[in-house]
Amino acid sequence: MDIAQDLVLRQLHSQGISESLVFKGGTALRKFYAGNAGRFSTDLDFAVSEVGTSAALVTQFICEAIDGFIGRMWAHWRAKSQRSIR
Repeated sequence: MDIAQDLVLRQLHSQGISESLVFKGGTALRKFYAGNAGRFSTDLDFAVSEVGTSAALVTQFICEAIDGFIGRMWAHWRAKSQRSIR
């Protein structure tokens, strides 16, 4: 799960969505300061970074980024599994 969080954060950053967000909460503290020594949490907490930013729009962008990431991972896995069958 920790690796999945890292991959989602990387996806949000690569699509520029992270510029509209503030990553906050226990997971942010652990990832930035405590590393593996910190308490593990499964959630990622965000707030919009500027007043007037539409939380609904940012949520839509996050969902689209995650859906795209999952789609690419699924395609990669299928291609890899098909190669191993041959």
